[in-house]
Amino acid sequence: MARTQAPDEDQLWVLMETLAIAVPLAIAELAELHPTIRDLRSRHWLSEAATLVAHHGDALLWPSQPRRRRTVSGCMIPGSPGTAGTFVALAHGIAAAAFADGGITWHGAHWCTTPHAECPNQRAEDDK
Repeated sequence: MARTQAPDEDQLWVLMETLAIAVPLAIAELAELHPTIRDLRSRHWLSEAATLVAHHGDALLWPSQPRRRRTVSGCMIPGSPGTAGTFVALAHGIAAAAFADGGITWHGAHWCTTPHAECPNQRAEDDK
């Protein structure tokens, strides 16, 4: 069933505030890895984020429980990671993208791991 109701500001606020905590933790996890392992893990996280958020992104704003894959009348019905699984995939994907040149900006929030021109985070620090 498709969702027709747009998310409200409170739902987006909660999502962005929880990402503000989860993404730096995932960035720190990646930063501790050997560069080769970090690259492999980042590729996995980016792929997983793209797949899960594309297929289950509505779970980020409308809570759902994980569901196992099942077969009904001989047809395989895919499972769902639920809200928590989709959120972790999104946070991991953003963290992996933060290592790219220029980092990543999503819904007005910016994450990066190296200084770069026009960095919103650097401008915010300079304004203090």
